[in-house]
Amino acid sequence: MEPVSLSVSVVALVSLFDTALDCFKRVKVAKSFGSDYQIYVLRLQNLRLRFSRWGEAVGLGKQLTGVDQPRTSALSEFNVKQAEAVVGHIIRLFSDTEKLAAKYAGKHSDLVVTDEDADGLGDVGKLCQKMRDICLRRQQDSSVVKKTKWSLFSKDKFIELVESIQSLVEDLVNLFPTETRVRAEQSLCDQEARQLRDEKALPTLQEIADTQDVQLAKAIAKLLQGVRVPDLVILHRDSTN
Repeated sequence: MEPVSLSVSVVALVSLFDTALDCFKRVKVAKSFGSDYQIYVLRLQNLRLRFSRWGEAVGLGKQLTGVDQPRTSALSEFNVKQAEAVVGHIIRLFSDTEKLAAKYAGKHSDLVVTDEDADGLGDVGKLCQKMRDICLRRQQDSSVVKKTKWSLFSKDKFIELVESIQSLVEDLVNLFPTETRVRAEQSLCDQEARQLRDEKALPTLQEIADTQDVQLAKAIAKLLQGVRVPDLVILHRDSTN
């Protein structure tokens, strides 16, 4: 039987994971950022997808927790606490943008919520919407985050946010380097690639993923090369990993 303290830590991590996922869908930016707007929105959505995949692979997501209790239970309480700190940092990054928004309220009329701008983003927007839907299916129903829109008035701040989140997601992946987690993530990547396969902007996503989501980039490459991507296999916890 796992220690009570570890069970409590895992529950706290699940709550933080859902709150962080909720933050991604509330980002509001100025379309006047120019041509980089589409690329950085897609980068942010890709990081959201990778973050949600990590949570699903370790058992924090909605789809797996009913079948396989969090794989974090096979890990140390110390690592779970570290993950709490990293996910909490992601949430604070979004919260910091709210403080900046107060200074510039009313100065921009072209602010849009990225999750609601599929038409304005063209083919990239259609791809982002599909990625968003995958993430939402992995999220628990009871997020506690307040319904604030995280407004980004500065292009540099948007880029800084994306790059900071990329670094933190890498930290999370490196925290749990178990073989089971790696295999679960690869299986999820293959599923994602199949769900996104008909989108015209898929090669653009592959190019972005090459720099921040290598597993997904490989899954997309296999798909575009005509290699059969296997069906998703839900991997149960292996006590040896």
